[in-house]
Amino acid sequence: MKVALSYLVSLGGAGIMAYAVWLAASVNCNYAAVRFRLINALRTQPWQAEIMTKTKPGSFFDGIHAAMKVAGSTGLRDPDQVAMASRPSYDAATVMIGLKWKGILGKLKMGGIGLLGGMVTAIGVGTLPVLHIILVVAGIAAAIWIFVTKTDCERYVTLARLEILPEVDRAVAEGRYGKPPG
Repeated sequence: MKVALSYLVSLGGAGIMAYAVWLAASVNCNYAAVRFRLINALRTQPWQAEIMTKTKPGSFFDGIHAAMKVAGSTGLRDPDQVAMASRPSYDAATVMIGLKWKGILGKLKMGGIGLLGGMVTAIGVGTLPVLHIILVVAGIAAAIWIFVTKTDCERYVTLARLEILPEVDRAVAEGRYGKPPG
């Protein structure tokens, strides 16, 4: 009975950890390619750029989308005033990214506890914990990948504020993006 319990706990931990990896992968993006596409869309079709920013919730796209909405709804054309409207909205929207990562890391910890608990139970019962050790090693690899991805996403938030947000301000100030027609 304890042997089956050790396998169930390990497999449950692996499932939770796989869910955490899936959540992290859904937020991750290739910043260089996204920056190029977004800046190109902001210069040629700003309304298309707005639609693009809705595709990756939980990433820096949220901040760009909020900045576009707020700056565009002001109806202003002065670049300084547009920047004064867009920067705080970007910063406020990107605060939620940290909370999303906090949830992902919570699931990662829960999965890691399940993996270690299953391995310790298997060792305590006296069974051969080969599957448990394989799952723990895979869990360590997944944790490393998640931490690297988290660091990249935090860096992308800063880069987007420096590289993409001025293009949003320029698109609004030049009149290419603003209040919806009608």
